[in-house]
Amino acid sequence: MYFVIDGRNNIQHPTRRSSMIHHWIKTGKARFIGKNLVQVFKQFNKAKTISYKFVVGLDPGYKNIGYSIFKIYKNKLQNLLNGEVTTRTSEVTKLLQEKKMYRQNRRRNHRKNILRKFGRAKFEAPRWRNRGKKSWAPTHIHLIQSHLNVLEFIFKRINLSESEIASEYFKFDSQKALDSTIYSWKYQKGPQFGFENIKAFVRARDKYTCQICSEKLCKLRVHHIQERTNGGSDRPENLITLCESCHGLVHSNQASCPRISTVTPMRDSGVLNSCMKHLTQIISPTYTITGADTSALRNYYSIEKSHINDAKMVALAKLDLESFECHNLAEDINMKQYRRHTRNWVKRYEDRKYYIDNICVAWNRKARSTQNKDKPSLLEFKQEYPDERVIVKAGRVIYFRANNLAKFRPGDIFKHQDSAYILKSWESTHGYVNSETELKFRTKNCIKIKKISGLTITR
Repeated sequence: MYFVIDGRNNIQHPTRRSSMIHHWIKTGKARFIGKNLVQVFKQFNKAKTISYKFVVGLDPGYKNIGYSIFKIYKNKLQNLLNGEVTTRTSEVTKLLQEKKMYRQNRRRNHRKNILRKFGRAKFEAPRWRNRGKKSWAPTHIHLIQSHLNVLEFIFKRINLSESEIASEYFKFDSQKALDSTIYSWKYQKGPQFGFENIKAFVRARDKYTCQICSEKLCKLRVHHIQERTNGGSDRPENLITLCESCHGLVHSNQASCPRISTVTPMRDSGVLNSCMKHLTQIISPTYTITGADTSALRNYYSIEKSHINDAKMVALAKLDLESFECHNLAEDINMKQYRRHTRNWVKRYEDRKYYIDNICVAWNRKARSTQNKDKPSLLEFKQEYPDERVIVKAGRVIYFRANNLAKFRPGDIFKHQDSAYILKSWESTHGYVNSETELKFRTKNCIKIKKISGLTITR
């Protein structure tokens, strides 16, 4: 199936006549501008265009979005295109937490320097009070924008004015998922009812006792079994009571946590719940169906669960399939989101090196905490060879290039020898690029085929 636009970017009728398309391309009358998207340098007669209608099914999601396109022509129902989009919404949360860590560390060091120089630090009001309140968090904004990007990809191939959008609408009940017997007033009087906060509940649940050393008369800490940076939640099942000394030992990897977290993450459903109403208002679908209706339709047609199949069921929910002649002409086009920009100034720090006869024998004056044991520091080297004279090469800071000056960016399609690959991450400082298939190539031996902005077709 080929999706056609004319020379003025007006969307035309999709076609299966591949011989005609390839003839136009060979004679210079057309060109490919995307996956199955062809631009033809001619004008089409609108009077001869047959009336038709498209139905677009959308299955919203936090990590994966499913979509499906059907064409209704007379009594024929044709499935034109299906796919699944892998978003990077969860990556946004991790990047924000990493940014918070660096910011707090930077401000802590700044306060220490002020105290060291002047003996006292001036109080500074929290900076967040100067910021305007935003209606959505960055994770929510990115999730909403990801769904709009998928629709933009679709409506570059079919005409919006001749289409109906069908979307799934649901509200995930996290309390019902944890306790199927909950109802009515029980939502307000759960296990934490009567406690000041979740920490007070966890301390009382553990009987104010350290769960490692069983000490009671000590300063107690509430510890995350699975760290928040690794996707852990603040639910009581992921929290444990530890004394201050055991808490420090666990964080320094000198002691292990006595419990294993069995918490099912609810962050994905929570973010999608809060975005669902706003997302539906922006998309303004012709009709919506619930997740229960989608599941019932899948069971009726004996179709396994997947994001693509859910999108198909959403699109077909209001159609009487017995009155149509159905044809499956679709190709699955799966896509993945990549981070196209980075705001890091520093790419990496290069160690100070010490040489004897052009051979590096030591790295840094003192060993870094993460320094490889095979790389001795200068102090360690001098303890073994105190009389050796070395030549020093100063360390340096290697900065990122501007985003628009980078030769390759994640998601770009590049060619190595006779094969094409998708770039997985930024080019390394040693001149290598990594593909999605975990293959590493020299940058100078690679040629960029196509620059992608955000969404890259993986299959």
